Amino acid sequence: MKIAFIFRALLYSLPFHSLLLSAQHQPSKTSVAHIGLIYPLSSNGHLAAEYSNPFSLHGLIGVSGAETGVALAGVG
Repeated sequence: MKIAFIFRALLYSLPFHSLLLSAQHQPSKTSVAHIGLIYPLSSNGHLAAEYSNPFSLHGLIGVSGAETGVALAGVG
């Protein structure tokens, strides 16, 4: 039970962490698409917060500097 609670707490706190990362600075790079499973396992890697993307697709949670189009994330 404790492991499940810790896992859920971490999973729910990650979106807030990604908001803080993206709010700290403006993106300086652009990418056509950003695709990944969870930060930093993605096409932009650990530098994802420095990129602006018109399309972003992530299995769970993604981080980016700015989105200029469609961003999809979640578990279906």
